[in-house]
Amino acid sequence: ISFLIETGTILHFSDTSHGLCKLYFLDAVWLSECLERIINLRGSRSVARNGVIKAEDLRMLLVGTGFTQQTEEQYFQFLAKFEIALPVASNSYLLPHLLPPKPALDIHGFRHQSNNAIQRHFKMSFVPAGFWERFIARMLISLNQMDVQ
Repeated sequence: ISFLIETGTILHFSDTSHGLCKLYFLDAVWLSECLERIINLRGSRSVARNGVIKAEDLRMLLVGTGFTQQTEEQYFQFLAKFEIALPVASNSYLLPHLLPPKPALDIHGFRHQSNNAIQRHFKMSFVPAGFWERFIARMLISLNQMDVQ
């Protein structure tokens, strides 16, 4: 099996933290078609509002792919590992690539309203593509985990 993995004939990830070590993808084209269903949601924002999609809608995207209920959960872990779809609540996922380009609120009006507020300002000469989407996704996950504790 290691030879097939090293040559790229099959895809396998040895990540035990996301439960991916039990997944073996025999057909890379099939996997890319499954990923394409999620990544190409740009045109239909009605399913994912402001980058958030319900778990049942995400499951509907997998209809006809051959995923079972058990393998769907493993696939969702796969999507989370690669930050394609991140769980933000018990029944919803964040799709960072579908976050709106501008915030829904004017955040500049919140400045200096209170002297007791802690603020963080980022000033960067260069921001890598996708940085803010990943940053927001990770912050939402951290906040969600703090709420659970």
